[in-house]
Amino acid sequence: MGHFWADINRLAEVAERLSRSVKTVSSQNMTAMRKLKAKFNQELMAFCQNSGVF
Repeated sequence: MGHFWADINRLAEVAERLSRSVKTVSSQNMTAMRKLKAKFNQELMAFCQNSGVF
């Protein structure tokens, strides 16, 4: 359950920095994961790092 709250806190931080709602950030995250066929956030992050996104 700790991971759940950690994820919520990160989403809230990202949403605040982008001036978006947490729901919008979560939806965009899930859309990216679906399109990239990533099952976990870690896979999405690895893809972004390997692709030079950040």
